[in-house]
Amino acid sequence: MLPIIDSAGDLTVKAGWKLGPRKISNYEIVFFPVGTNTRYWTERQTYTLKEPCFIISRPGEPHAYEFDANYPTRHLFIHFSFPENALAEPSLPMLHEGGIDRLSADHCLCGPALMSHIFQLIHEAPARWEQRAGSLLRSVLEELQGIAVQPPETKKEAELPLQIRETIEYMEEHLHENVSVEQLARMSGWSREHFSRSFLLHVGKSPRDMLHSLRMERACQLLLQKEWSVKEIAFAVGLANVHYFYRAFKRFTGYTANSYRKKFSNPRMRNVVPVSSLKAPYPLNVQLVKRKNVT
Repeated sequence: MLPIIDSAGDLTVKAGWKLGPRKISNYEIVFFPVGTNTRYWTERQTYTLKEPCFIISRPGEPHAYEFDANYPTRHLFIHFSFPENALAEPSLPMLHEGGIDRLSADHCLCGPALMSHIFQLIHEAPARWEQRAGSLLRSVLEELQGIAVQPPETKKEAELPLQIRETIEYMEEHLHENVSVEQLARMSGWSREHFSRSFLLHVGKSPRDMLHSLRMERACQLLLQKEWSVKEIAFAVGLANVHYFYRAFKRFTGYTANSYRKKFSNPRMRNVVPVSSLKAPYPLNVQLVKRKNVT
């Protein structure tokens, strides 16, 4: 039996957004491609989603999300049902009442790629897209059911060194100041060269690039949450040169500061932040609904 896709979305939501508690009338699968401090609550357990994972929600089960308080969080979700409102068949017991809520994506061979392919099919709507997307979703569910039956060994997460965690926290608390790499290196107790190499190795970007990203993300939040002028927001994130801020913001988000505020201040988009990927095979930050009267 193939699942029927009711609606789907690939969204990046702002830091600290809360969804629920809620109950839904159909099934939902949510894929988090990156580990964050997002928390997922059910009546049985609360999970912190520190690694890439899939979340399964069943009809009528209360659940809630509290998204990472410091960084925007991307998640891909699909609401689905079965023909004639049938419950999940016996071969997928994880979809039955009281089934598994969370499954690690670390050992999924196909699930993440299939989720992206499903969204591309929904967007382009080629011939027989419903059957093709349903078949791919069924494959994702079968893979997750296999992991549920035989869980792989858990990988131990490598934590950031204390020196790097503390410098990132310092960046977040002092974005309005003129923070330099030399200053951060002194805080860590390492030489500038060793600090920069270690930061890049563990974080995936240089200290300067990390500071820039945090400033732009904070500017995104301030544009929506405050009625300040763009000049005031530029100063609030430590950029006294407003012309530089305009250029940097456009490069980071793909929007001017004013057009970003105008678009994302729309109540329907108030929990979404812009994404910088312009090469995605389907539109990001769009909820794709192909069936009517979906709850």
